Amino acid sequence: MVPDIDDIIAKYLQNKASKSELQVLEVWLQQSSANQELFDELLLIWKEPSREPVLINSEEVKERVWARVFEVDTVNGKTKKTRRFRLPYYLRIAAVAAFLVSLTFSLYHFLQQETREQHMARPAITKSNPAGQKSRINLPDGSIVWLNAASTISYDENFTDTSRYITLAGEAYFEVVKDSLRPFHVKTKNLSLVVLGTSFNVNAFENDDLIHVALIEGKLKVANLDNAAVRAVVLEKGEGIAFDRNTATINKIQLSAADQFTNMSWRDGVLDFNEDGFDSFIKKIERWYDVKVEVTGEPPGNWRIKASFKNEYLSNVLKSIAFNKDFRYELEGKELKFIFN
Repeated sequence: MVPDIDDIIAKYLQNKASKSELQVLEVWLQQSSANQELFDELLLIWKEPSREPVLINSEEVKERVWARVFEVDTVNGKTKKTRRFRLPYYLRIAAVAAFLVSLTFSLYHFLQQETREQHMARPAITKSNPAGQKSRINLPDGSIVWLNAASTISYDENFTDTSRYITLAGEAYFEVVKDSLRPFHVKTKNLSLVVLGTSFNVNAFENDDLIHVALIEGKLKVANLDNAAVRAVVLEKGEGIAFDRNTATINKIQLSAADQFTNMSWRDGVLDFNEDGFDSFIKKIERWYDVKVEVTGEPPGNWRIKASFKNEYLSNVLKSIAFNKDFRYELEGKELKFIFN
């Protein structure tokens, strides 16, 4: 058993752990997935007050801490607690105490601290691809991002000692270097994802009703930013989610081999249509080839297309699809017209 692991975790949360203590913590985290899950949960609990620094009732904070440690069901005004995992007694007390102590600081102190941190923050790097262009990006920790067309990511020039944060608009495929002490966060407009070391794809284009996340390797936690009351979804290898922006709901799905191929293949130059409807087909063509599509006439309502094209010219793609879908097209520069009789 690792000696004084409670003390080491408490010191880590307060940024007071020594190098040797961090090494002990790293070994303890690698001993089991339960240890890692406990550590991740504590990290989330510890950081939660910063989201609501003003006008928080101390009793509410205490209840929120215990609710994160226990499953809480309220029946007839009574609270029933069922243990989700084994949490050291000392650390339970330390976590609650830390929250309550933090509330004794004034709003002025909080704002001053926030201002100092903002001034100390390293400048954010933004990488953007226009339509028709894809790129591979090496992050400061050695992780790799494949950024799709019409997509943007932002991140700090150097990640901090305790975390790695990425913001994404569009689509990207991530291969994340494992680092137990520094969770890897990806934030889109509607979702927050937390990983340690894994491979996954995020499709979160602004003008799409659905956001798709596909986990290829590892483990991934997905939180709903539009509905914080909903418990985060944990994905295992071969699973994914579909988030509906209209209803702010997350549906967990099993990924077929074809689904996994689709979520990986675009980075290798494969334009893949997997039973795409007409709207999805148009959006993919516009992003992939940097063209603007105009539609004349009425496309068939039952439009579905299943096809793959690797590093293919737009003209060849159009010829193939037009032959099967019975439509004409006109391409002039970046203006593309589909004509249905």
